[in-house]
Amino acid sequence: MSARGLLENYDQVRLTAKRRRMELVVQAFFQRGMNTTAIAQDLQLTEQEVCDLLEDANRAGW
Repeated sequence: MSARGLLENYDQVRLTAKRRRMELVVQAFFQRGMNTTAIAQDLQLTEQEVCDLLEDANRAGW
């Protein structure tokens, strides 16, 4: 596989992982009623990462 192909594959995997984290954060926040601190502890993220994912989800219209 070419270097470009590897980079494109890496970017796709990274975006897929981010989308999955975003889904988990949104579900925990809205469906389970968890606060950002609890979500961060549960998913082993920083609270800033949780807030950023919620903002990204909001911008995407989730």
